[in-house]
This record gives sequence, C-alpha cells and structure tokens, in this order.
Amino acid sequence: MIRYLSTRDYGELAYGLAVVSLFRLFASLGLQDAIPRFVPIYRENHEYGKMFGTILLAVGAVLLTGIFIVGVVWRAPLFLMPFITTRVFLP
Repeated sequence: MIRYLSTRDYGELAYGLAVVSLFRLFASLGLQDAIPRFVPIYRENHEYGKMFGTILLAVGAVLLTGIFIVGVVWRAPLFLMPFITTRVFLP
C-alpha cells in the first residue's frame, strides 16, 4: 500500500487508523470481557434472563457509544473550524 499512496495520503491513512484505534478503547467501555466471563456462568446456573441481559447490555453499550463517537467525529470539523487558521507562504 505504501508504494501506491503518496506521502500525504499514507500519512492521512496512518492518522485515521490511529484515531480509530484510540476510539475503539472507549467504544467497548471495558465490556469486551463481560460476555466471555458471565455468559458461561449464567448458562451453567440456568439463569437465562441474566445471560441475555448481559449480552444485550454489552452489545447495546458498544452500539450506542459507537454511534456517539461517529456523531462526534462527523460534527467535529464544524466545531473546530473557527480555531483552525491556514497560512499560505508565498515565495
């Protein structure tokens, strides 16, 4: 991929991947361990309501925080534009 992209394009790709990996930590809210830990316990104890509640909570929380993060990133340029100044240096 490096051979086909310009230096600027590759920099933008790397920056985007870094931002995505940062937001991935916040989107999961630490619930990536809830399903592997609690679902087998609840299934073994035949507590199916708690089992489905845990699954629903984990999936719902990840979806809602993901949608929130996408919304913030989508609207960020409008909020940040007044603070960004571009300077053109003419020779």
